[in-house]
Amino acid sequence: MIMILKFVLFFGGVLFWTFLEYAIHRGLGHNPKLKNLFTVEHLLHHKEVNYFAAAYKKAGGAIVVVGLLTLILGLLMTWVNGFIFSTGLVSMYLVYEIVHSRLHTHAPQNAYGGLLRKHHFYHHFNNPDKNHGVTTIFWDKVFGTYVKPEIKIPVPKRSKLNWLVNEVGEVHPAFSDEYCLV
Repeated sequence: MIMILKFVLFFGGVLFWTFLEYAIHRGLGHNPKLKNLFTVEHLLHHKEVNYFAAAYKKAGGAIVVVGLLTLILGLLMTWVNGFIFSTGLVSMYLVYEIVHSRLHTHAPQNAYGGLLRKHHFYHHFNNPDKNHGVTTIFWDKVFGTYVKPEIKIPVPKRSKLNWLVNEVGEVHPAFSDEYCLV
C-alpha cells in the first residue's frame, strides 16, 4: 500500500508539471501586462525561435518553485511524500526541457513527436494564443485553447530550423506536406 501511495505521489507530480507547463506558458509567457523575467525570455524565444534561456536562469526559477512546493507539501503531508511528489514534478520538468529543445532542433523520431512539433509550431508561427502545451495537448483541450493544426505551418525564412530544410535551404521533402517557408 505504501508503494502504491509513493507511485501515485510521483505520477501526481508528473501530471502536475504538465498543468504547470501549460499555466506558466499561457499565464506568464503570453500575458502582455506582466513584465517579468519569464515573459521577457519567452517572448524572445518566440522572436528568435532557436533561442532558449540560459540554464542558470531556468534552474534559479525551478529551485524557488520546487523549494516552495516541497515546503508546502512537507507541511501538509510528510516531508518524504512532499519530496516524492516534487521528484515527479522535477522529472517531468526535465523531460519538458529535453522535448522542447528537440522539437526545435531535431527531426521528429515518431508520430507523437511529429504531433507535438506541429502543435507547438502552430503556436509559434500561427497563433500564440492557442496550443500552449509542449509535452501534451491535454490541458489545451481542457481549457479550450487547442486547435488541431490542419494547415501547412508557415515558418518564416528567418526562423527556419536546421532539421526542416535541406542543404539548399528548402523545406525537406519529408516535411513539405506539413510545413512551408514564408
